[in-house]
Amino acid sequence: MPRRAEQARAVEKRQAILSAASEIMLSEGLNNVTHRQVAAKAGVPVGSIGYYYDSREKLLQTCLELVDETRSKLFAEVSTRVTPETSVEQLAEWIVHATTLGGKTSLASLVAVAIDALRETGELPNLVRGHCRNHKDEIESLLAIANIDRKAAELIYEDVVGVAVHDALKSERKSDVATDAVISTLQKFDKRP
Repeated sequence: MPRRAEQARAVEKRQAILSAASEIMLSEGLNNVTHRQVAAKAGVPVGSIGYYYDSREKLLQTCLELVDETRSKLFAEVSTRVTPETSVEQLAEWIVHATTLGGKTSLASLVAVAIDALRETGELPNLVRGHCRNHKDEIESLLAIANIDRKAAELIYEDVVGVAVHDALKSERKSDVATDAVISTLQKFDKRP
């Protein structure tokens, strides 16, 4: 029984580290994800970070995978609700909601993390490029279900990034601006009767 208790504590500690690193990454930026910062936020010794994640890159990869998985789950959930009759307003709202991880993360934070990851060495740039492709594919899938031209996905993706930059410059979290931009793009491509 003591072995199981140790394993449970190890899982909890690893989860605390991952949660702390993800929170720092999304709120303060990728460059602030240091062993010392993560350990302080997670309430664990600094050495624990290296024990559970053999490098900063591995920790960041795991955080980025968690973000991608969360977004993908939300898009999958949304896809069960989309129909050919779904209004462009509702579709836009769902796209922005899933993109912002259920409204828990600002677009500016997500774009900043992606840009920072693209500047890193190793596998992080390729990982982020793959996640961006996944995101565009998820948007395309929703558009296909709603019978809206899939070409709108690229413009919607650009709308989201543009609003993120706008938000960052104004230090605001304006998901309604993103939703309005996505609605405008969807309306241009909506050829449904």
